Amino acid sequence: MRDIKKVDAKGRFFIPSKQKELLGAEVVVTNSLDVGYLCVYSKDHFENVVKPQLSKLNTMDANARKIKRTIIGEACEVSVDSQGRISVNSELWDRIGAKPGDEICVFNDDGKLDICTKNFYDNEDHDLRQSIMLKVSDFDHIPVLLYQTVDALNVRPGGIYVDCTAGGGSHSAEIARRMKGQGILISIDKDDAALAACMERREAFAGIDWMPFKSDYKDIDDIIRSLKVGKVDGIMADLGVSSYQLDTAERGFSYMKNGPLDMRMDPNEWLTAAEVVNRYSRDDLERIFREYGEEHHAGRIADGIVERRKTKPFSRTTELAAAIKEYMPGHGRGEDQHPAKRCFQAIRIEVNHELDGLESLLQDGIRKLKPGGRMAIISFHSLEDRIVKEAFRTAESPCTCPRDFPVCVCGKKSLGTVITKKPIEPTQEEIDINPRARSSKLRVFERNDNEQYN
Repeated sequence: MRDIKKVDAKGRFFIPSKQKELLGAEVVVTNSLDVGYLCVYSKDHFENVVKPQLSKLNTMDANARKIKRTIIGEACEVSVDSQGRISVNSELWDRIGAKPGDEICVFNDDGKLDICTKNFYDNEDHDLRQSIMLKVSDFDHIPVLLYQTVDALNVRPGGIYVDCTAGGGSHSAEIARRMKGQGILISIDKDDAALAACMERREAFAGIDWMPFKSDYKDIDDIIRSLKVGKVDGIMADLGVSSYQLDTAERGFSYMKNGPLDMRMDPNEWLTAAEVVNRYSRDDLERIFREYGEEHHAGRIADGIVERRKTKPFSRTTELAAAIKEYMPGHGRGEDQHPAKRCFQAIRIEVNHELDGLESLLQDGIRKLKPGGRMAIISFHSLEDRIVKEAFRTAESPCTCPRDFPVCVCGKKSLGTVITKKPIEPTQEEIDINPRARSSKLRVFERNDNEQYN
């Protein structure tokens, strides 16, 4: 839950009473990787967890250096005064557009505090100057579960690997590094900007046949066939929306940034978020909000949207986000997350046909693995995770015979083994550095030498 506090004339605010003991007498205030936020850590946690984790970032990467400079270089150590207040310097307040007299929202986030202005949280001030904000897009895409995922692939020199969601190329680059100048790397993305950013990294890895491929991962079977590389040693996909996409207002993914209602991963596709919101029937809107967003108030929100669009079609992200918030019941607005988060997720999934593509990737991708080859999938919400879990389970144990049959007569053979009986999740240290990693889950499957099941 959030607390509403006010910045006084000296740049101070009161720490919520429940957090005083947790944070202790000495704290560190610094920038967040999330747009428009600051973070407050206990001094011990910052010194012993956050800084060591940041020290692991590759210092040869300009983005990594900028993250370190922004979080460590601008960190400010502060003592909590006798009244439970901390003083934040004006430079940090400027980062989130706050000034004396402003109301701020303070959130407890697993042992640290996240702070933003109330205007920012309420989505009322859509023109906060970008120059006073820390833009995650400046850092390109911050990879989630990077080393855990590439470790799971068992990368070896001379192998053939496929990154189905190239994004800014962080996972692809780590795979390439471990290939030691030998082998084939295929990087797929349907977003031109993301694929271009990925390809900028290619020059650093001479000797590897690194192939960019603009396509949807649902077409992985056709992609691998067209490249005539045979079966592959590893396939990975990071199903999350990239920081670049979220933080580029013109792409229309974010409910926190004022942009057109777009949400297309591939700008060449015809279906946009505006088309969904303004032309889908009331029942279809309720369905996608309930099924893809797991939104409890789906019907109520769908009713509100249909009634509102009779007067004027929705065209802007912040306009839709504010309307969804208005249609939510009072108790629904009190959650830690923005009221529009689940509906925006649902619309994005619908626009990009994400779940249909995921099922194709899993079914076809497993069959494209060599014996001993692995598939590693990072998901970010329960719908995706259930699909991945079920696909891996079925590939491992496809038999449909009744349990009391003494032998299998259906003829369906196992295609391999689920390596992760429980999903791999990010450490608290990674979450502290990149809050968007919080909901991520990694599942891994290893192929055997059975050719197929019917």
